[in-house]
Formats: sequence, C-alpha cells, structure tokens
Amino acid sequence: MAAPRSLEADGSSCPLGIDEPRPRLAWLPPDGQRACRVRVGISSSGRPAGDVWDSGWVETAEPSIRYAGPPLVSRTRYSWAVRVAGSGGWRSAWSRPSWFETALLDPGDWTADWIGAPVGTVGAPLLRRVFVVPKRVVSARLFASGLGYVDLRVNGLPVDDRVLDPAPSDYTVRIPYTCFDLTALLRPGRNVVTAALGRGFYGLRTGNVWGWHRAPWHGQPRLLCQLEMTTALGVVRVVSDARWRVAAGPTVDDSVYGGEHYDARREPVGWTSPAYDDSDWPAAVVLPAPGGRLRAQRLPPIRAGAPVPPTVVRPAPDGALVYDFGRVRAGWAALTVRGDPGTEVVLSYGETRQPDGRVATVNDHVDGPTQVDRYVLRGAPEERWEPRFSYKGFRYVQVSSDRPLSTLDVRARSVHADVAPAGGFDCSDELLRWLDGAVGRTITANLHGVLTDTPTFEKNGWTADAHLIAETAIHHFDMRLVLRKALRDLGDAQRPDGGVPVIAPTPGWGTATDPCWSAAYPLLAWNLYEYYGDIDALDEHYAGIAAFVDHLHRACRTHGWLWPGDSYGDWLAPGHLFAPEGPRLPATAFIYHVTRRVAQMAAVLDRPAGADRYASCADQIAAAFQDAFFDETHGYYRGDSGGYRQAANVLPLAFGLVPTDRVDTVVGHLVGDILERCAGHLDTGAVATKYLLPVLTDHGRGDVALTVATQPTPPGWGHWRAQGSATLHESWDADSRSRSHHFLGSAGQWLRERVAGLRPAAAGWARIAVAPIVDDRLAYARAEVVTVRGKAGVAWRRCGTALELEVIVPPGAQADVDLPVGDGQAPRRAGRPIGCSESKGRVRFTLPAGRHDIRLG
Repeated sequence: MAAPRSLEADGSSCPLGIDEPRPRLAWLPPDGQRACRVRVGISSSGRPAGDVWDSGWVETAEPSIRYAGPPLVSRTRYSWAVRVAGSGGWRSAWSRPSWFETALLDPGDWTADWIGAPVGTVGAPLLRRVFVVPKRVVSARLFASGLGYVDLRVNGLPVDDRVLDPAPSDYTVRIPYTCFDLTALLRPGRNVVTAALGRGFYGLRTGNVWGWHRAPWHGQPRLLCQLEMTTALGVVRVVSDARWRVAAGPTVDDSVYGGEHYDARREPVGWTSPAYDDSDWPAAVVLPAPGGRLRAQRLPPIRAGAPVPPTVVRPAPDGALVYDFGRVRAGWAALTVRGDPGTEVVLSYGETRQPDGRVATVNDHVDGPTQVDRYVLRGAPEERWEPRFSYKGFRYVQVSSDRPLSTLDVRARSVHADVAPAGGFDCSDELLRWLDGAVGRTITANLHGVLTDTPTFEKNGWTADAHLIAETAIHHFDMRLVLRKALRDLGDAQRPDGGVPVIAPTPGWGTATDPCWSAAYPLLAWNLYEYYGDIDALDEHYAGIAAFVDHLHRACRTHGWLWPGDSYGDWLAPGHLFAPEGPRLPATAFIYHVTRRVAQMAAVLDRPAGADRYASCADQIAAAFQDAFFDETHGYYRGDSGGYRQAANVLPLAFGLVPTDRVDTVVGHLVGDILERCAGHLDTGAVATKYLLPVLTDHGRGDVALTVATQPTPPGWGHWRAQGSATLHESWDADSRSRSHHFLGSAGQWLRERVAGLRPAAAGWARIAVAPIVDDRLAYARAEVVTVRGKAGVAWRRCGTALELEVIVPPGAQADVDLPVGDGQAPRRAGRPIGCSESKGRVRFTLPAGRHDIRLG
C-alpha cells in the first residue's frame, strides 16, 4: 500500500518558525484510511524514532491529527512521519519524513529591545548593526518585526524575497513577527544586518476617514530583531538594542495611501555593506513595546511579480507620459531613469483616466494627493528604483519630471500574497471564462496581509467582502492561512459585549455591529471547516462566535426577534447605495443564518446544550421573520419599502427561511421578476448577488441563472467585459468608483460548483456533490480543486443527446452524482450500467475514490 504523501504542519510544508503549541499534522492519504500512527522526533535524518511523541494507532479516517505530545521547545526542528492502516488489516509504509521548526514560544525567549530613530528624524529610518560570525555556523535564524513595514538585509542582500512585511494587525493585541533562515547569507568574520522601516498602518500620518492616522497604537516606526546563530559551541545572539546605529534615510515620506517620496541623494552609499563606516551615525533609541503579544506570522508572503512593459504610452496635455499596462492590478512601478542630479520624477497611479487623458487619482476618503510616488535623482549613470512601503491599484501610470530625462523606462509589477493556485475552470461560454479569470485577478489584487476591498481607495478589511468572496477564493487559491488570519483579526477586534466591527483590523472606526457584515466571524470559520475540514478553527473561535451571536440576540430579542438597527443590507444594488428593501429584512435573515451556523458548530464540537439552544433560537427567529416580512396576499417577501425586491426573496430562499409549502411560489415570483420586469437581468447588490445564481439553480432554474450570468448589458458582468475590463468593478453603475473590487465576483463559486458541478457535500470534501447545469447553451464545462484529500474534479461534455462525464474522487471520499436524464437514458461506466436511482427526470448514483468516465445516453 502506498505511503501517505505531501506532509504538512500547521497548514504548510516544512514551516519555519511556528508558535502553535499543538500544530495539526496533515497528509494526503491512500484510499481507505481508517487509522493512523504519527511519530515525532528531533532526529535530523531518517525515519523519526518517536523519541518526542508516538501517537500509537488512532482510529480516524481524517488525513490529519493534532500533535498531543510533550510541550514543544522553542527554536527546535522536529522531524515527523506517518503511516496509515485500513479495513482488512493492511498497513501502509511510513511516509517520507517531513519537519517543522518552532519559533520563540515563550515571551521570555526574547532578549531584544524595540528600537528606532530619535524624535525629529525625518523620513524612514535606516538601522544597522555590524557583528562577527564565528566559524562553522550550523544554522542561523532571524526573528524580526518591523512596524509598520521592514526591509531587512544581511550584507546587502535581502533576507528573502517577501515585501510589505509584516501584515497589518491590531497592534494593541497581536504583533506579527517573521522567522528567516540566514544560514546561507552569513560568512565567517565581519557581517552586517540592516533595516529600513516604513510606516504602514502602524505609523500612518496621512489623514483618512477611518482614522488610521490616530489609531490607538499609532507610533514612530520601530524594529525588534533577534538573530540566533547555532555553532558547535552554543548559540550566539545579535539583538536589537542601543548598540545599533541609526540614520535618516532617503525615503523622505511614505504612506500606504499617499505613496512614497524618495530622494536618492540622501541614501548613504554602501550603507548595507559591512565595510561601511557608520561611526558618525547616532545610537538607536530604545522604544516602548507596541503593546500586543508577539506572535509568529503564518501567512503566504507578499511577493512582487516580474516587471511588465506597458501596452501603449500616450502623451498627456501637460507634457506627461501616460503608461497603459492593459489591466488593473495592485503593485507599483519599477523605474529606470537617467538625468541630472536633483531632477524629480513624479509617478501618479490610477485605475482610470480623466476625459483629457490624464490619470485620475482622486480619493475622497484620504487627505492630500494619493497614489503618487516622487523620485529625486542622484545623478548616477543609471538609476533603478521601486517603492518598498506602499502599493497602489492601477492600470495607468502618469510620469512627469521637472527637467528633461535622457533615459526613462517604466514597468509594472503586480504585488500580492503569493497564494498557491487551488483549482481551475473552463467552459464553452466565453463570457463565463472571462468572469472566472477576472475573479481570480481581482482576488489576488486584494491580498495584502488583509483580504481588502480595493487596492486603490481603501485597503480595509471589510468583513462582508471577506465572507461574500470566501468560497470563490477557496476554489481559486489555497486560502487556509489567509482565512485563519482573518478570523484572528475578527477575534482581536471583538468588543467586550460580543459585537464585531465592520472592518478588521480596525483603528476604532466602524465598531458598530452589522449582521450582514459582521457575520464574517462565524461564516469564515464555517468555510474553513466545510472546505478544509478545519475543526480547529471552530474550536479556537467557538466562544467568540457564540458571544457574537448572543450579542445579536440581545439586540433583536426585545424587538420581536427582528433587527432594530442600521445595516448596509444589500449594499450597492443597481442604482442604489442602500437598497430600497431597507436593513431589517436582510439583517434579520443573517441573524437567523449565523444562529443556525453556530448551532451546527456546537454539534460538530460535541456541545449538545449549545446546539439545542441555538437551534431553538433559530426557530423563533424564523417564525418572527415569516410573520414580519411574508406577504400572504402576493406570496413573496417584502422589506420595509414594500414592493418586490429580488434580495428580499433570495436571502430567505438561500438560508432556508421559506416554509416548504411556500417555496415554489417564492421561486416563481423571483423568476418572473428576473425575466419580465428586469428582462433577464439581476437586481441585487453585493450581498444577495452571492446567493442569487445558486438559489435559482438549486430550485431547478439553472437556465434562468445562466441567462442572468451571461447578460452583456448592465446590470451584469458582461457589461464590464464589453468595457474592456479584465477585473471586477465595485458596483453595477457605469461610473463605478473601483475597477478592482471582488465582492460581486461571488458568482465564481456558482461557476465552479453549479456550472461545472463540483462542490463539497461533507466537511473537507469527504463527500462530493456532482450536479452540473446541463443546458443547451453550454457544450462543456470542467472544474478541479486541490482538497485536503487530494485532487477532485468534474468535466462534462455534450455529445449529441448523450452526456459524457469525468469525475475524479480523491482518496477517502465519495461522490454523489445527480444528473438530468432523458427517456431511455442510463448511466454507464466502461459500457456497463451503473446502479442508480431515478425520479422526476433525474438520475442519482454514488462513486468511490478514483477516476471515473461516465456516459449518460
């Protein structure tokens, strides 16, 4: 029997610097696993002997187990391996060994000080420390946090290729630090470690409506740095303290909103070299700790992609050049320039252009110029420069200078979290293929330590944006670590009364709870469980999630179980900011939805009292919802405004609030409104759009869902494609503010799960539901996704009146297939009939793990 493979600890292969005391150890199993045995040791090679922990044989079909041995020790590499057993008595071979390495697990492990520049220092400070490396260094680890951002180098070389590190956080609660392997960068003798510090969201000075410039943690940039070199004679440490040297750097100013001002004449030549003479630099100043607890950062690093040339360069009326890079992206421009010393080059970034051709950079939420970089030349034969402490959302870069330049080259670099691809999609409809690609591009443009709402205007972690796009993002990318971090941001931002704000992290703005937005806390936890089998996320956050739901109940119980407050509701419905149905109906629907979810969580976690209590509350909310909002005369739901609204009926259908005997009537009115009043178009905003297409499909009207999804005119995704966009817009309006906003891309989930027909039917894809839309307008569709059990996939193709279907079921899983069937048709595999059931024009059967080629016809 094949051995388990692709071993991971704490969600990563061979992670460096984790501080989880009980990391989950996971693998891809062979089919039929019913038990596992894990050995953990500290041996550096060969199969771990289990000298630290031997789990013994544990009865489980799950391809993971939590470490349950003695407390882990800081700064230690643990080797581990797994074997599994199945029914019938077989046992696999041991896996190839893997490893994980711990960070600094105890606050007492830190001996470094927070340091920075003296008060009054202008610009981003430069810090450096020369040290001597002994011979025969076995390993070297650097534990570092620079707030808000840090550029770390050793002997002039970057410690790795990540940028914009560490990720934003509520610094009063959690201070992220990163562990780097410096073994290959050090050399015997004199070495130097240097740091340039940016402000990020820690010390932001640009005024903005959210108040990041006056956050409770706000302070001057600072560095915490601890280098530990292991030698044959012990550990040698170099820590940040008053022995470091500091100077004002060439970055005169930096702002995540405004951009960067860099004067190359101010950069000390050779300052990152060990040979540089820093004797005239003053000593670094020891600064107070920011306040939060130091925690190892567990996120995919942000990286900059390869430079991309412009598709066209146009002159602007004022003599500037406007570089068009073809599509909206997040990142920055890479500048190559030659000119006289003191010449200033100005780069202005934007998603759109003004009527006269100049780049539009207006941001009403931020004071002063936004998305503008300024580079002052040193006068060298050739100068290359890129920003380090800000990123922009842009398609266009407008470049001007106050003196003529002899060389000017501008390239675009996409900058975002380097999340691993998780799946793919294809189908015969060109618009749907475009939509899937646009969704992926827009999601990555909003991954910068926080799942943001737009890289151009806000850069905030809006909670609704996260829960509306989560399932779609999971189909595109490995989102485990991103969503875990989002959950912790939500938990860190939770108020003592259980309320959860509408952005997280938050500097103190938007702290009021909105059921439609703050629902992200339970919903993201459930996404991690449903798609990744991550029961640890439920366990870690159950108490906070229950407190949040209790907070909602206290607010609405005295108002007949109806939400009494404000809510964004179905935000940005066509032609509206706040949708006409008002806040009460969607907010109450979400309160029911999250109450049901927390009841399910309690059941999964074996907390029957909680499961019963929340299920009972959900029943009471459902009854109150029906009494308040269902129009018995017309047979549909009405919000506060009266009249028919699609969102007011989509949400009850999606959340199971509609009594069984009313479902067909409610669905009929929804279909009628779409086809008659709206001529085949949707009339929903960010929230209800996520559920509209699945609701139609799951109630037998996939044909209508396909009509809505492929509309070439507004409101609809096809209108954006017709405008030449390669990314998604913020609203259905023609003058949408942002052209890189993902929450209306929630239709991507429908593409993968309904058009192709691939979705989880049990936690961690232990069961797979295969139920594609089979419509005459589609000739084929396919989707695949890498699950915690291995690759799952569906591909179907029409062949005349027959249907050919390929299904890939990963080890340890089963697939429940549900297909439309015509008269005389029956499913066959390898020419042989498949045992199935048939009713109401559909055929259903189950497939075991493996690859299956099915023909229905």
